[in-house]
Amino acid sequence: MQRLAALLLVACGSSTPSPTPITKPPVDEARPPEVPAPAAAKPETVTADTPKTTVTGNPFTLPKDWSITVKGPATILTPPENDSWIAIVDVQAKSAEAARDLAWAAYKPDHKWPLESSQAAPDKNGWSQNTQFAYTTSPNEKRAVAAATLFANGAGTVIVIDVAIATAGKRGSQLGLALGSLLPKGGKEESFAGKQPHPLDKDRIARLMGFVEESMKTLGVPGVSIGIILGGQAVFSGASGVRTIGKPAKPDGDTRYMIA
Repeated sequence: MQRLAALLLVACGSSTPSPTPITKPPVDEARPPEVPAPAAAKPETVTADTPKTTVTGNPFTLPKDWSITVKGPATILTPPENDSWIAIVDVQAKSAEAARDLAWAAYKPDHKWPLESSQAAPDKNGWSQNTQFAYTTSPNEKRAVAAATLFANGAGTVIVIDVAIATAGKRGSQLGLALGSLLPKGGKEESFAGKQPHPLDKDRIARLMGFVEESMKTLGVPGVSIGIILGGQAVFSGASGVRTIGKPAKPDGDTRYMIA
């Protein structure tokens, strides 16, 4: 679920409200995996990162070696492993919940995953009313399932994430490319080129740390160190959380982390 949350943050922006829990039925952990491929015709596989559009013209980038199919209002992206799918579904709906339900009806109407939580996300790259939905899967499925609703140009677009955890780990950068490049029709990626930064005062540092700490909770990250470079100079160094789970020692701006 941490990988999944990170992917949704890429697609929809980092979220600050706390998740809204959903009452969920018990999961049958003994149930064998049931992951039939969604029915779609005439797949196209690309040999390089390729610009594409959804059914209503929302642009995105299809990663190298992935395939794309169209099933009604759903544009379905499939990695080479053929065990995972990203469905981008264009719908007409007034609410995030209605858009989500229409997307599932178009992509996989017989899915059995219970809704686990919902969470609002800020506007980003021309999308508004962004909402993320997480679903409960049984451990033996080894899958991550979620949906994200986005609105622009008077219509809704829903990203349904239905991926094998192993494939998500292997294809994480390509998933980020596909999700992060999705824009409303006629929209452009947000850019800060040529813009002057706001003064880094106490209020902005407090807001930055609040964002970091909320993101840590969302992603389950125990400790973070932060540095800000402005004009080639380090203008801020800070940290939050703990160095080691279960121990009180806190990190600082010089704490070393094991990565990669």
